[in-house]
Amino acid sequence: MINVVTDKNKKSYILKWVAKRADFNSAEITDFDYLAFEENNKIIGAVIFNDYDGNNLFVHMALDNPKVYQRRFIKLTFDYIFNQKNCGRVTGQCFEENKKIQKLLTSVGFKKEGIVRNVIPTKTGYKNAAIYGMLKEECTWV
Repeated sequence: MINVVTDKNKKSYILKWVAKRADFNSAEITDFDYLAFEENNKIIGAVIFNDYDGNNLFVHMALDNPKVYQRRFIKLTFDYIFNQKNCGRVTGQCFEENKKIQKLLTSVGFKKEGIVRNVIPTKTGYKNAAIYGMLKEECTWV
């Protein structure tokens, strides 16, 4: 059975868990919330919410197990963004070459908004980012 985790004591661990899989520097994120999903006391997926400005919220997501990609967990994620935080939009980004994540983003309703060149720092330099967004009124999950 998959359980939802929001324990503040696991906050730092979850950020590092997602950062490792999504290849971003966790030290750059200091103020954030999260939803994590665990099975048999092992994290199998998580979403980091940060840079909330009163209208927009950025999301970073990582999944080790496709079982996390269930309607009820997708609904929880968008409920947090649009109902609990009352955002007008949500923004996600991924490496431009990561077609698998781009397909996942569009499958839940995100729209591709463009490419930002040489913006994501990596160990070997910078990579292009594909930027995706969803407006509250476009969300069919809540």
